[in-house]
Amino acid sequence: MDINDLVFRKITLQPTFAEPAINFPVSNRLLRDGLVDAIALITHTFGFEDAKKIMGAVIDGSQPIVKAVMLPNG
Repeated sequence: MDINDLVFRKITLQPTFAEPAINFPVSNRLLRDGLVDAIALITHTFGFEDAKKIMGAVIDGSQPIVKAVMLPNG
């Protein structure tokens, strides 16, 4: 899958895991005040072609993924 699939086949990405919105203000404050290093939380980056594999690993716990970030060019 690539960006053309998303656009021309009208594929929609929907997150399956989300932090409750009630925690956003605290999370934002911790990040803003430098108490949490957001970059240190990113353990994996991946492109569209690896999305299914990474999401599977998040669900089954087969990799130690803290935060995975999908980048348009991998």
